[in-house]
Amino acid sequence: MRDYLTTMGFDLANIIYAEDVTLTKFYEIFGTKEDHKGKLFKWVRHGQLKVFIYYVGHGALAAETAEAYFVPVDANPQYFKTSGYKLQTLYDNLAKIFINALGWIEMSSEIQIEKSAQP
Repeated sequence: MRDYLTTMGFDLANIIYAEDVTLTKFYEIFGTKEDHKGKLFKWVRHGQLKVFIYYVGHGALAAETAEAYFVPVDANPQYFKTSGYKLQTLYDNLAKIFINALGWIEMSSEIQIEKSAQP
């Protein structure tokens, strides 16, 4: 995928590439529910809003809540709600990153991003 993105004009220096991603790596790149300022936050700047996220891996849906999770390589499939990365956290953090990049000072605590796909 990294090679494909460079042929499409993306600068290799602007690509965060990770394989065999652990929960800690998800936090490092995308931030946590409590702190959205992961690596992606530091890379996205005002006026530079192009972000392409490509994920190959497992996902899981909590039966009782219908919440979707990424299942990192170190996750326990029986306890993915505590060892997985919640998809809504990704959506919330992306919204905060884009609001910051747009230069908005005030941020709503009720940010929603249109969800077109579920894992």
